[in-house]
Amino acid sequence: MSRAKANQHLYLARLLIKSWQRDREQQLVPARVLDQAYAPGVREHLILAYGHFLNHVLDPTGAASGGDTPRSCDDLPPQSAGKSVPGEIREFRRLEQEGWLAPLLAPLPDIGAAGSRGARTPGMLVASSDGADWPGPEQAEGWSRRLASIFERMNDSLDEC
Repeated sequence: MSRAKANQHLYLARLLIKSWQRDREQQLVPARVLDQAYAPGVREHLILAYGHFLNHVLDPTGAASGGDTPRSCDDLPPQSAGKSVPGEIREFRRLEQEGWLAPLLAPLPDIGAAGSRGARTPGMLVASSDGADWPGPEQAEGWSRRLASIFERMNDSLDEC
């Protein structure tokens, strides 16, 4: 069940990313505003996909599903005494601390007061951040691809156990 939920959230993130890319190509709204509109939703779906996969690693059968979905390895329940931490969780922990998962899991910048900096577009509120710290659709698509790839690789090894 957790693996299916992870796949569902990856799919939903990909749908949003495609819309984000399409809207950027149309150039009807400034790219930084689109980034601030789409990034939170895409990021949330990717983090939920990741959390459900973490649950899958700990319980591939899905028998113990329930409770809150973890957002990182720090949110996982402690291992039972005498039970080792799965290698997949150790790998994810490293990626969270110093790898490509770190920017995905980091909080997004605060939008701040709309229109307090930068140019105004008539009839449109423009967020104060210049957008430099916001992920774009390319970065989000990269995260999506990497999650799908690592899920596939780890799922194969979990199936062998």
